[in-house]
Amino acid sequence: MMMGLLLSLVMFILVAVIFHQRLENTIGMLVQVVRQLRVTPPGQPLIIPRIPGIEELEDEITLISDQMQAESEKAQRDALTGLYNRRYMDTLLSELHQQHSPYVLAIIDIDHFKRFNDTFGHPAGDELLKQVAEVLKRSARAYDVPARYGGEEFALLLPNTGLEEALRVAERLRQQISAIINPYAPITASLGVAAYRHGSSPATLLYEADAALYQAKQGGRNRVEVYRPEPPQEAA
Repeated sequence: MMMGLLLSLVMFILVAVIFHQRLENTIGMLVQVVRQLRVTPPGQPLIIPRIPGIEELEDEITLISDQMQAESEKAQRDALTGLYNRRYMDTLLSELHQQHSPYVLAIIDIDHFKRFNDTFGHPAGDELLKQVAEVLKRSARAYDVPARYGGEEFALLLPNTGLEEALRVAERLRQQISAIINPYAPITASLGVAAYRHGSSPATLLYEADAALYQAKQGGRNRVEVYRPEPPQEAA
């Protein structure tokens, strides 16, 4: 009888040790999954390690991951146009700045949008914004990033692009916006373009693109202007 109790005790301890080890392994794998859920960028598939004994959790983890990815993507998009929003664009500009990657930024402003909105109403204004957004989506190259930057302003980020090529893209975009068939009134847009220079911050580039946009508006609208920094003056 004592021998039986001793064997039972040994078996109990052995099972407890095995269970404890499996529980530790499972918890460790679940911690890895949670970390991946937190750091995996939107649109990138989540790699889920196999967890022996509780394979049914994989489907739940995949569902949670998909939901989190969808919410993250939704937070980066403008609800009206479906383009990226200003928050995403500012984050991307900061990342490019940290990487010292060359890029060009274009700011697009619909000419006389406030007058259009006041004359034809906000629903008509919203439809116009959607029309311009669709032109941006079609006109942008595969690696360009179009965004709604706020109000009637849009932005187009052109990574790894020289200034002359960016100007051709901007001019093509201006022409395509002018060709929009709007049931209320003809539409035009003004564009300001600025190129990244080594050492310039995202805030500086935004200021320069906005300054070029101001020049386009002052010059009669429906045109593309580029910010060209003044050459340093020679010492007397």
